Amino acid sequence: TRLGYCLHADLYQGKVHDNVRELGLGDDVINLCGKIQEEYHELALSVSCDNFFTSPRLLDTMKGKNVNITGTVRESRTDKCPLIDCKAMKKMPVQHCAHG
Repeated sequence: TRLGYCLHADLYQGKVHDNVRELGLGDDVINLCGKIQEEYHELALSVSCDNFFTSPRLLDTMKGKNVNITGTVRESRTDKCPLIDCKAMKKMPVQHCAHG
């Protein structure tokens, strides 16, 4: 929640062989958010993921489910999105935004 309370947790327990995953481990994020939306349907969800879960397909899927999602992504999981090269990005100045 906005106060930092955990509503639901699903600990990663290793590779699952009993089902097909379209989005890899991103499917776990979708399932977890679905459980939260079922029980707490009045909440607006915002999720943060590390690069273990994040992919452009996951971001698109979550957008379709009205879930705001932010995540880091591995270079190998960008699905050829037109992103700035890592070396060039490291040379760019850091942008800070003020919230008002």
